[in-house]
Amino acid sequence: MAIRIFHVDRDYVEVPLVQGALSARIVVWPGVGARRTSFHYVAYEAGQSSVPHSHTASEDCFYIVEGEGSMVEYRAGREVSEQPIGPGSVVFVEPGTEHQVRARTPLVNVGGPCPPDEAFYRRFGLTE
Repeated sequence: MAIRIFHVDRDYVEVPLVQGALSARIVVWPGVGARRTSFHYVAYEAGQSSVPHSHTASEDCFYIVEGEGSMVEYRAGREVSEQPIGPGSVVFVEPGTEHQVRARTPLVNVGGPCPPDEAFYRRFGLTE
């Protein structure tokens, strides 16, 4: 089938990307046959943040659907910048950039690394 429809409330695998919660939903990724794109749905409660991470060869791009917080960049494990994000923000992260989302209010973002980051999925035990 050339077109497939997924729903973020039922068609996903969950990974511990959000510190203290399992609310990162991997919807489209190589595990469902995607070769060039990925789509993640990540919901944060106020005060939660993602685990700092990077994608070696993938660009990360996501859209802030709701909520407010900040985007943090790290170099050599040290925080070097923090920028505000809110509804309508589109975040672009260059390959190899260590980054983290921090939610000031409940926050939802959608998007993901492209091309799909196989090492990222292996890190969470989704691929071998």
